[in-house]
Amino acid sequence: LHHRRRLPRWRRHQPAMTAGTAELLAMRAPLLALVREYGEQRLLCVSNLSAREVPTKPPGIDFVQPAGGLDMPGSYDGLMLTLPAWGFFFADLRSAAQMREIALHGGPAR
Repeated sequence: LHHRRRLPRWRRHQPAMTAGTAELLAMRAPLLALVREYGEQRLLCVSNLSAREVPTKPPGIDFVQPAGGLDMPGSYDGLMLTLPAWGFFFADLRSAAQMREIALHGGPAR
């Protein structure tokens, strides 16, 4: 429940979530995945629409950095993403170089 309460506040501060485009990704049920994009921000959004835990590999994505500022259920070990029942996962899809630049010089709140 704690995760779901923080989500609306976090979402309001993500340009890709509030004004961006959305591209649906091919995933097997019960997962729903899409990429939201606005300006230079690209976010991967994955939701588990079932009552059971589901492991998966993020689809066709080389670099996944879990989105900051949001304590998400589930886990990501750098290769496999495991979502709990009804869980969700958000990741920043900017390149590793872009993420280092943000870490060094600051960037938008996430």
